Amino acid sequence: MHLDISIEEKRVKILILGGTVFLGRAIANAALTAGHNVTLFNRGVSKPDSFIAQEFSHPERLTELQGDRHNADAVRALIADAPWDAIIDTCGTAVDMIANTAPLIRDQLARSPHFRYIYLSTIAVYEDFGIPGITESDTLRSPPCTMEVADESDDGTPTVITKNPATAANSGGIYGTERANCERSLEKLFKDHPANLIILRPSLLVGPGDPTDRLTYWVRRLTQPGEAIVPHAGQQFLQWVDVRDLAAWILVLLGRDPREEGPIYFPRVFNVGHPEKELTLGDVWRSCLALVDKPAMLVPMDELFLLESGVQPWLEVPLWVPSFDKTMRGFTRMDTRKAERYGLGLRPIRDTLRDIFEWDQRRAKASDSPDQLRSGIGGDRQTKLLKSWSDNGVKIEAERAIPSAPPEQQPSQSELEAWLIEGDD
Repeated sequence: MHLDISIEEKRVKILILGGTVFLGRAIANAALTAGHNVTLFNRGVSKPDSFIAQEFSHPERLTELQGDRHNADAVRALIADAPWDAIIDTCGTAVDMIANTAPLIRDQLARSPHFRYIYLSTIAVYEDFGIPGITESDTLRSPPCTMEVADESDDGTPTVITKNPATAANSGGIYGTERANCERSLEKLFKDHPANLIILRPSLLVGPGDPTDRLTYWVRRLTQPGEAIVPHAGQQFLQWVDVRDLAAWILVLLGRDPREEGPIYFPRVFNVGHPEKELTLGDVWRSCLALVDKPAMLVPMDELFLLESGVQPWLEVPLWVPSFDKTMRGFTRMDTRKAERYGLGLRPIRDTLRDIFEWDQRRAKASDSPDQLRSGIGGDRQTKLLKSWSDNGVKIEAERAIPSAPPEQQPSQSELEAWLIEGDD
């Protein structure tokens, strides 16, 4: 693998748009540890405590700038601090943000042929989750959306126009649609320089410091004594990526010389996560139980019973998508082979779970509310569900030998997608 000398043999300047919370912070620390100079640009709104976000390494090479990406002048002012060898965009969630970044992008492209722009997108951009094995070339969501980039103005800056916002607000999947249109806007900006743009579509982001507590819920719940509710869904496939592995891989991508890869690889777009059908929810449960000597006792419950009891998949029972929901079969079964070919390395799941366990223990000891998590079934609700299942579970299991039609308490596709948002600015 050929490495661009500007990346391999000297410190480079990296601008991270976002970078205050989870993924952005992991990228910043990886770059700082590798010896690079990092600047963060964000609103300064997200101020996580020390147990949500680890301290930055090598702060002497870190610069923090505050500004709002919805403000074109604030973004344009970054040109004064240029040149940047790379810009990593962790928080470009709206098309106007991309439009406001256009002058900065053009300035960097004019300065250096080695400039890279890495856009952190999401799997929510895909139109159809009903088909497993989603590839990077599958159809993306299309308008209606709230905004789009129209033709460029005389000064080369894309014009943002409003498109039927009322229809967009009622259509569902606005987050995924906006991200898809951000990708389209970037591809238009880089149409003459496709080798300089990299788009990453990660699956579930996990790791110590996760502010959502999605995976942390299972780690904590299953390493404590007592009964723990799990759905009859142990064979459900999962995909995730530890933010530390994603951050390390981003540096690898920055070091590759795209000119040697040929036009067939442009634009470079990657699904990011575990290989399809490699990891299951049951694997996660078993690995969590193995972290301690006296773990929880699993109480498997019928999926329809949970739904009829008002339990929200993915939201109250993190990572669970009902097995009979055919519209979401591909949500956790993307084709990630392209990222693997490009050098994505993933640590064993037990290592991620162990690190989350140790981090969560430290956090709980320092917290005024150690029992509170941002995800999962609360204690009182769990007690009621266990009682109801104890009273009715055998009868329900017999009646459900052939499942009936699912109830309507399932979360919408847009609700699931909303849980992919990091909010890193």
